[in-house]
Amino acid sequence: MLHLFRYVKPALALVFALAALEITISAQTQTTGAIEGQVREESGATQFVAKATVKVRNENNGLEVVTVTDGEGRYRVDMLPPGTYTTSATHPEYEQISDSSVSGILIYLSQNNVVRPPPIVLRRKSAMPTPSTPATPPTGAPPAPINLSCN
Repeated sequence: MLHLFRYVKPALALVFALAALEITISAQTQTTGAIEGQVREESGATQFVAKATVKVRNENNGLEVVTVTDGEGRYRVDMLPPGTYTTSATHPEYEQISDSSVSGILIYLSQNNVVRPPPIVLRRKSAMPTPSTPATPPTGAPPAPINLSCN
């Protein structure tokens, strides 16, 4: 029985060493990344767009992730596989402009894996014009008189 312990002790040491090696390797190699950024209004660098819908699209495989900005126009999308991404934003009160998307965002393995692209910029929509009332009455027969008597 004593000779069994002679083999168990080295085997346990080997198991613990392999487990520690696996933990070290997995901690050093991340297989996903994150993109975090901000959506801003065109009129000013400090004007943020809250509740904007942000779409992050992988240009390699078409994977799309959608999120919404917080009160300061910030967004973050985690668990993205390595690849090239494009971000774009929409909001009912804003319109897209030429630089309302950021493309060519690269996520690599074994990096910090949090990419911070330039802000997405949106332009506030101008007030919609209200239809004006025509200045001249419509042509045709005048309306029939209405009898309001109480007989």
